[in-house]
Amino acid sequence: MKATAALIIPALNEEAVIGNMLRGIPSSLFALIVVADNGSTDRTCEVARSAGATVVSLPERGYGRACLRAMREI
Repeated sequence: MKATAALIIPALNEEAVIGNMLRGIPSSLFALIVVADNGSTDRTCEVARSAGATVVSLPERGYGRACLRAMREI
């Protein structure tokens, strides 16, 4: 069965864990994984991209804002 759902992951300064977490998600579960970067000052975006996620940025902080921004990518 082909995956049709998307996963949205809000993130702020998660460089240390985002790569392993993303690589741990079975590729068959989601058609798209979007990391919504909420103004990270570390390498969260680069690490997430290298682990296969689509990354969107929103410098204004806020969990809801990050999720809404990511939903526009889907």
